[in-house]
Amino acid sequence: MTHDRDRTIGLDAFFEAARAQDSGADPDFLARLQADALREMPVAQPRTRPGLLSEIWRAIGGWPAVAGLTAAAVTGLWVGMSPPEVVSDLWTASVSLEYVDPAGSFDFAMVEG
Repeated sequence: MTHDRDRTIGLDAFFEAARAQDSGADPDFLARLQADALREMPVAQPRTRPGLLSEIWRAIGGWPAVAGLTAAAVTGLWVGMSPPEVVSDLWTASVSLEYVDPAGSFDFAMVEG
């Protein structure tokens, strides 16, 4: 029932008149509009070179690597400032080895022939 209606109620004449009519835009105005639009377009900014500290930071490996280095440094400082007894005993033993004459063993090797 709705398909029986004629939808062209005489609008074709109006559409033809609209197509035939000039757009009314001045070519000078359109040129200025285009120039303004091109001037306002975003331009890619040149990339700035990162600083020396940024390059060192990236070369080390960023936050994870610096966190590991910090943990190792703090642990080393802690052990160095207040060493456990085992480390103190080992240090004393290694220092006492410096007083042994290394030339004595070479003399003994030469005597055997």
